Amino acid sequence: MKEVDLAERVIRWLEGRGWDVYQEVTTGWQGVADIAAVKDGVLWVVETKTSLSFALIDQARERLRIADYVSVAVPDSVKGSRGDTAYWVLRHFGIGLVQVDRYYMESIRETYKPKRQTPDRRRTDKLLGNLCPEHKTYAKAGSPHGRVWTPFKRTCRDALGYVEVNGPCTVRELVEGIEHHYDTTKSAKVNLTRLIDLDQVPGLKLDRRRRPAKVVRTS
Repeated sequence: MKEVDLAERVIRWLEGRGWDVYQEVTTGWQGVADIAAVKDGVLWVVETKTSLSFALIDQARERLRIADYVSVAVPDSVKGSRGDTAYWVLRHFGIGLVQVDRYYMESIRETYKPKRQTPDRRRTDKLLGNLCPEHKTYAKAGSPHGRVWTPFKRTCRDALGYVEVNGPCTVRELVEGIEHHYDTTKSAKVNLTRLIDLDQVPGLKLDRRRRPAKVVRTS
């Protein structure tokens, strides 16, 4: 069973229970969560793997800082590392265990339900605020390619869209015309100017032959 197939079944299982599901979600300094499910402002993070290892459990344990509920999802036939120790650790930290039947993929059982955690609410709310429709389809949970939808990619997309609609513009006009992910307008202007100059914003370049310089579409 591939991890991406396992994750797909878990997502359908969650959606069938009324959760709004997002995939490959950046959690900040803690990396990327395979699945982030939301319902009534509650965040449930599920990490998926084809084996129940201590590395997976440690990854899930880190998510306790940002999520109301945390679970791991694995095929139902796998055994924990070093016998029952892995299962004991899951129960000790209140991490849920979801097991997917290896042969009948629609068969899923929640062996351990996750316990309600007390995460850092500021980080939880920030993560919830960054979720967007692109997280549903941009990358599949468990995919090996490492694609992740980020606030920076959203800014790049909106910047290109602004120039397509409004034509050449200054960086200031661009920054004031879009909803960017930078903390301040000044930071946005400085960083976007540099990144456009370095060809790091797809579809855009800075035409310095104009006075003032204008952001234009690449040919």
